[in-house]
Amino acid sequence: MTRLHRVSQPCLERVDFVIPQEKHRITFVVSGLSPTLGLERVTLSLLDVLDAEFDIHVICIGGSYTDKSLHNNVEVLGTPLTGLQRIRSVPRLYARSRHSGLGTVVLVGVWTAIPWLMIAPRRAAGTIVWEHTLLQEKLAKSRQLHLLKLMSRWLYQRADCVVGVSTPVTDDIAEYGNVRWLETIPNLVETPTRVEIQESLRTKVTDPYRIVCVGSLSSIKSQDLAIKAMALLDDKYSLTLIGAGPRMQALKDMATELGVQDRVHFTGHLARDQVMENLRAAALLLHCSVAETFGLVYVEAADLGIPVLSVSTRAARQLIPAYVPGWLCENDAASIAATIRRVASLPKPSDEAYVGAASRRAQEFGAIRVRDAWREILKHVGAFTNQERQHIPAAQAEK
Repeated sequence: MTRLHRVSQPCLERVDFVIPQEKHRITFVVSGLSPTLGLERVTLSLLDVLDAEFDIHVICIGGSYTDKSLHNNVEVLGTPLTGLQRIRSVPRLYARSRHSGLGTVVLVGVWTAIPWLMIAPRRAAGTIVWEHTLLQEKLAKSRQLHLLKLMSRWLYQRADCVVGVSTPVTDDIAEYGNVRWLETIPNLVETPTRVEIQESLRTKVTDPYRIVCVGSLSSIKSQDLAIKAMALLDDKYSLTLIGAGPRMQALKDMATELGVQDRVHFTGHLARDQVMENLRAAALLLHCSVAETFGLVYVEAADLGIPVLSVSTRAARQLIPAYVPGWLCENDAASIAATIRRVASLPKPSDEAYVGAASRRAQEFGAIRVRDAWREILKHVGAFTNQERQHIPAAQAEK
């Protein structure tokens, strides 16, 4: 705030006039905000903590009235786009990318960043790519992602800054060698209080052999490993697969072929509160994904006092057990089954293990830490003139 002192006549009494400084405009460009899954949730959480300091505007490439209701300043460009329909992002974004009042632009995810960077005037506005997806491990499982990776290698150099949600993401993008400025800022994670964690830990698990997997049913998430592991375990173990996706029928067929169809349950897509309810009733969260950029589901399980067993990936090794009580295993069904048997014979992680992990999460992924990191980047990029953006200091370009 800028404060001016003025002397009024004729009494010469001082009157203070407060002139509010205009907030810097930040435009977040997203594929959509609903349904509110992992990417959408962390986006909305970030918008909430930045709202007080910045003038936040959101452009949804595709959405509905639901998307408009999720934040106070949302512009929807059309109906939701999926699959090959995403090519229609380009004409939708063309005119908006040339708008003069965008301020600093944050492109949320590769599906948004690539069409925007293809058509937007180069450095007409400060541009930040917020990358959540691209990992080397995912390329072998998805030709589509392989193409996106190639395109991002060409296009991300046009952004002023690329922010990755974890060091595995930024490490892979650093290999491009042409990104102007690269930073790691973790997703914002709301952490329960000590009392809330202890309350969750007092909830008794009714079935000590109930295992839950959460995630889209896709080749990257590798739920086939969980089903194969069930075939190696005693009949007392059951598996609940929460989520929907293109692999559902193939996974159901696999369960039938392996003779475990009575112990493997598919819920389809569930609302968030139903997902949490299923997690609370589980003895163990099993995560078989071959590639995780952050691992939000690990954190959600830890918040509820549910231990995690994950195949060993770069993101999993960063979180487990320091931030999330649990165990790691090799990326094959035999190792998963053997570790499940071993875990069943062990005592649950202690209350202090959950409380300590939550404290570390609050420090590393909490609102203050994440807000401050984003604030510095947003203010720095927003302060550039068009000429300055073409000459980011070498020390920053090397980060």
